[in-house]
Amino acid sequence: MISMIYFSDMSLQQKLTSVKGKHLKRLKERVKVSTKQEKNIKKRTSRSISFSVGPIELVDVEPQYLPYITRNKTLYVEMFVSCDHRMLPTYNNNRSLLIERVLNAYAQVDKAYQAINVRIVVVAIDIQENQPAFTRFPTGGAELGSFREYVNNVIKTTSSFKDVDFDDAMFLSHGGWSDSVGMAWVNSMCSGNARSVNAWDYTSISGPTVILGHEFGHNMGFNHDEGTCNCLTSRGCFMGGAKSSRPGFSNCSMEVFKRNEYSCLTDYPSDRFAV
Repeated sequence: MISMIYFSDMSLQQKLTSVKGKHLKRLKERVKVSTKQEKNIKKRTSRSISFSVGPIELVDVEPQYLPYITRNKTLYVEMFVSCDHRMLPTYNNNRSLLIERVLNAYAQVDKAYQAINVRIVVVAIDIQENQPAFTRFPTGGAELGSFREYVNNVIKTTSSFKDVDFDDAMFLSHGGWSDSVGMAWVNSMCSGNARSVNAWDYTSISGPTVILGHEFGHNMGFNHDEGTCNCLTSRGCFMGGAKSSRPGFSNCSMEVFKRNEYSCLTDYPSDRFAV
């Protein structure tokens, strides 16, 4: 539920009228599920199953993943997003449009991860302007380290976002690096290393979706699908060759998902959205 929105100036508030009325409403609807509703929701797509931990109500979970899902709660990932200073000019300095595109991309990733009972909720968007907010590098690994320092030592301590709680942070870059189009620390969720850098794709929705979902998968502990890994959907998998704008997951990724605790993802999402 979104009950309060923070803006850096009144002009931005006016520019975001359509976003607040349409896209933030959509974001609100995505997370508006109380604990009671999780137990009693009667949507047509729901599937109630029973494991050793007791009855579990799963909404939009695809059946091939059910054997790997043993939790009785949906996992909620509160996401902080930082945008390259070159992105705003590319969108003609239209903040509303930039925010709309970012939220649309994450809505697609959220939809894909709903298949394994994970929700991704953007709680803050950091729009860098005029110059980089942290030291940039030509390689993804070095950039990832620099972004981590920016988030942990600036965003979380002295910035206007310091009071915003989030589980993961992603940097959206205007372009890729010499060695990759994205980089992330593997199995870093619920730590200060749950960070990633991702090349933004201006030309399509599926491009950002696949990259964002892939690097987020690394944060969740998923490695690249190799060897005996089998993709569990015909749409392709985030970690091993996507074939659509809504990839899925392999048995290897799901074994990791089943094993990991993700203790920080069991709380209900924040009711604030900050820009």
